[in-house]
Amino acid sequence: MVRLLTKRCFPVLAVGLSVTVVSLFAAEPRYIKPTKVDLDRKAAENRRKSEQAQQDFNETQQGQSQQAVENRSAARRSSSAESSSPTFDPAGAPPPEECLQAFLSVAKNAGSMNPILPFLPQREQETLKARQARFNPQQAVKTRESFHKLDPKMSAKQLAQFTESPYNHALKIHRDLANSVLRITGVKVDGDRATVTVSTNHGATVNGERYDYGTADVRMVGEGRTWKVAGFNTSIMVYKEAP
Repeated sequence: MVRLLTKRCFPVLAVGLSVTVVSLFAAEPRYIKPTKVDLDRKAAENRRKSEQAQQDFNETQQGQSQQAVENRSAARRSSSAESSSPTFDPAGAPPPEECLQAFLSVAKNAGSMNPILPFLPQREQETLKARQARFNPQQAVKTRESFHKLDPKMSAKQLAQFTESPYNHALKIHRDLANSVLRITGVKVDGDRATVTVSTNHGATVNGERYDYGTADVRMVGEGRTWKVAGFNTSIMVYKEAP
């Protein structure tokens, strides 16, 4: 009787175990297929984020467009101020290369645009001042956020280049220019215009070979009793040794 009872209990136990195992797998599935409702909700969320990013970008673009209009107005006002620029006195002005050297000394270590401004032509000073006065830091923050939403891979440096103030942007340009100049190699003067040729440490890699040096022409314009730095044109020629 005992054997018969045992044989009869075995199948029951096996069935119980199999039910338990199935129940465990059913209770803890490895993958649950999303429903159409889930997919629609996710798609709607993505659309909302995309539309919000686009809206932020459009608002930023509108702000930049308005800023561009104001900048053009400022440029027109500054162009009228060009006639009020001091009449050039060549007899009382130092040589162009001396004025350039003074600019280089100041610009190399400048921490702001204020000490650099007097070395720039009157028209450029007025335009830069007007743009800086209209610069909106809050709008710049929104611009950075909008660009970051549209392209999350954009680096902080790239974002800063798009949204930095006119003074900071100009400061970097003039400071880099000054630190690239090694020495003056030539000077040409034509009335109230002058070109000072310099050797620079701006080189290039050509066919896998590095050339560390180059040349550039610094354009100068005479105003009052001095020469102002009006532009910087880098040559395509590069050299193994400084010219």
